[in-house]
Amino acid sequence: MENNNSLSVADVDGNIYKTVKIGNQIWMAENLRTSTFRNGEKIEHIGPFNPSDEELIWKGTDEWITRGNFSKPASCEFNFEASYNKKYGLLYNWAAVNDPRGLAIDGWHIPTKNDWEELIEHLGGDALAFSKLKHTHGWYYDVDFDGNGNNISGFGGLPGGICLDGHFCEIEADDDGWVFVHEYFERVGEWWSSSVEKDSETIYAWALKIFLYRSLGGELLAKQNQENGLSVRCIKNNYPQKSDEEVDSSDWPTESEMHPNWDGPQDYIGWEDDF
Repeated sequence: MENNNSLSVADVDGNIYKTVKIGNQIWMAENLRTSTFRNGEKIEHIGPFNPSDEELIWKGTDEWITRGNFSKPASCEFNFEASYNKKYGLLYNWAAVNDPRGLAIDGWHIPTKNDWEELIEHLGGDALAFSKLKHTHGWYYDVDFDGNGNNISGFGGLPGGICLDGHFCEIEADDDGWVFVHEYFERVGEWWSSSVEKDSETIYAWALKIFLYRSLGGELLAKQNQENGLSVRCIKNNYPQKSDEEVDSSDWPTESEMHPNWDGPQDYIGWEDDF
């Protein structure tokens, strides 16, 4: 269901989403949070749980892993907590994205890799699109570093986190290898595509990923394990394809204007590509 007057669209649960036109594409400007496939059948939802109920949380973690291993659809809130639903939407595994019952809103679809590439190209390429896709609030911020973007695109990308093997953690390296260090929140947003690619014996799905420190370069599209939980945005069907119109970015702020006191934590770039 769409409301052209208010530029909004509704899912089968009745959740209302803002939309935005970027170039020749029309995108949802919020993350999907439906609990129901387009045909009316429920999506398996894990949680939410009381944050103090460790037993249920571990059961939820095991259930997420099991469903992923058997390519069964699943969704959850970040950290299995209901409070994240409205602002950040749900995290879905790729089995939910690819389910024939339909995750996308009627008249819309899960973006392909080509759809994401067109969006990035319209915004001037990976390095420039980084800040233009990030919301002006919600990202990690302190006196020395502002992780927010300028959101010139209107996409309003928020750091909804990701679910890695049923855990909601950031991973960093130390002398003993990879370790969980803190909640993976306010530092990353990732959004599924419907496109896959086989690498050796594993079939990965492409996703748009925006990390906190990716303003110094790096590709925004990357392959993701299908068992992980990412955010979802839908794109409207039947929009005109590629335009030859040039993007005028002369009035867009540069990274130095956005973050005048930040030289960039160079050592962070690189580990992000492992996820």
